[in-house]
Amino acid sequence: MNLLTLLSSCAVLLTLVASALSAAPELTLTGPDASGGYDLTWSTGQLEQTSVLVQSWANVGATSNSYHIVPASDLGNKFYRLHDGQTFSANIVGYVNLAVPKGFSLIANQLNASPDNTLESVIPHPPENTTIYTFNGTGYDSATFSADNPGWFPGHKVLSLGGGAFIGIDLSEAPSGAKLTFVGQVQLSSSLPVVSGCSIMSFPVPMSDSVGNLGFPVRENDTICVFRQGHYTCYNWSADNPGWFPAVPRPMVSEAFFYCNGSGLNRVWTRTFSVGPP
Repeated sequence: MNLLTLLSSCAVLLTLVASALSAAPELTLTGPDASGGYDLTWSTGQLEQTSVLVQSWANVGATSNSYHIVPASDLGNKFYRLHDGQTFSANIVGYVNLAVPKGFSLIANQLNASPDNTLESVIPHPPENTTIYTFNGTGYDSATFSADNPGWFPGHKVLSLGGGAFIGIDLSEAPSGAKLTFVGQVQLSSSLPVVSGCSIMSFPVPMSDSVGNLGFPVRENDTICVFRQGHYTCYNWSADNPGWFPAVPRPMVSEAFFYCNGSGLNRVWTRTFSVGPP
């Protein structure tokens, strides 16, 4: 082997080593077990957590490459990532605990559940007689949960990221409302079609902020309505206002909203979320 060939081989080897060292580690979420717990496992890096995605992260102090969580036992939200020097994990996993009042609410699934985003995976154990209503453009399609079915009927209805649904909690089964726990992976990149007419939409990442800061591609005469405490509050955008009136809508975590396309112009709501920093 001559010197040129040797140097070339060394360069290739160093490139492969550097690539392996800089590869983003993956955080794996498995579960639930019989007690509703999940295991986080990883190969390298330190496990960090936060309760708000855009705020600071803290080391959880894990002494091994595994960490056990029981999301439903918490009252708040938690998100997890890996941090190894200048490298962050390729993904974020976590959970959202949503307090749903009695009666009707607009909810959103903002985490990719496993193995899919059907109601069986996203909301596996709601109160008896809970009903989900998804908007089909002219009316609603429904699915009801009952132990007598058993489970959701009809089955395999999808609660997709970027969409949403009304949820109806049976007062006789949960007179004070209920807590729903969403568990899964954060969708880091998304492109949602904003179509003509009306639809139920949501930000696909579990964050609460103004629709402007969330990058919503607003156009003339767009209307967003949130449904809280049994009634709608609607916001209209116009250059004559100027902007949103009476205020800028600010969806909460796991809250969907009714959207009506006032301009009739189709567009795409594109958003990318970074694992780190802060």
